[in-house]
Amino acid sequence: MTRKSSIWSLNKDPKGTGMVAWFPENATWDTNWLGVYYNPNPTTTLLVYNSNMTYTAYGVGMHPHSSVATPSVVRFTAPNDGSYALSLTFTHVDDHARNTRTGLYIIHDNLNTLWEGEIFGIGASKSYNSLDCGLK
Repeated sequence: MTRKSSIWSLNKDPKGTGMVAWFPENATWDTNWLGVYYNPNPTTTLLVYNSNMTYTAYGVGMHPHSSVATPSVVRFTAPNDGSYALSLTFTHVDDHARNTRTGLYIIHDNLNTLWEGEIFGIGASKSYNSLDCGLK
């Protein structure tokens, strides 16, 4: 499904795992991989497509462009005013991440860097948890 007012399109996984992905124009599952992926399944899902990618249950995955320095970005917009606590884990899910270094950033209101980190290699992982009082 493609929205005419958007350069993003919604695609279902051709491998039948139930995975869903949003890709910008000229990107697909099997070209440059730039996109945001979602596992709607209640269990961990293995996507095998020229490599093995493991997505946790109800997890969101992001993939930068495979050859151009284009980052993948996910934005959370709070549905109501108030404080929100964040608990996030970043993990390399692709078995091609052997010698891959990925920068991680959590930015609030497009201005303030709340946290930054880096993961390197297959299965590497780092987590972020906001203060108990949350973010406004």
